[in-house]
Amino acid sequence: YSAYLQAIGDDHVLGVGMDGDWDGGISGVAISLFDVSDFSDPQQQDQLTLECDYSWSEALWNHHAIMVHNDTVAIPAYGYSWTDSDYGYENSSGLLVATIDTETGLNRTGFVDHNRLADEVWGTSDRTYSPQMLRSLTIEDALFSISTVGIMVSDLNAPELPIAAVPLY
Repeated sequence: YSAYLQAIGDDHVLGVGMDGDWDGGISGVAISLFDVSDFSDPQQQDQLTLECDYSWSEALWNHHAIMVHNDTVAIPAYGYSWTDSDYGYENSSGLLVATIDTETGLNRTGFVDHNRLADEVWGTSDRTYSPQMLRSLTIEDALFSISTVGIMVSDLNAPELPIAAVPLY
């Protein structure tokens, strides 16, 4: 399902929601691109899903968490996958960034992770949870990501490589 829909041009709609199966099972946070050029027969053109055992996003109930700028979409995304590690799970928390191309679909650009910033703020990397990603915005080609532990600036085309960071103590 899509909890948020936004028009992309005249013939496409961007959706943010959850992926699932025909039996009603929900499997992960998803960004979808729909071709609505034929209103009587809309088609899902492409979808990006956060692949893990369990995931969620503030974007599912708060549209302010979604950033759409030109051909880029970014949403906060959190996920857990059960492992045999010390804590029994591996988590990911960050900003899922993708480009939107109405011809070729969605392309995952990167995942902005604030765990390194959290290590600086909390003084340790030995923790059982990750910082919560809150919002994002762009200024020219800079992507600003804001979490509970600070602000990071990345290149919009390479969001996983931070340019600067400001911890919030």
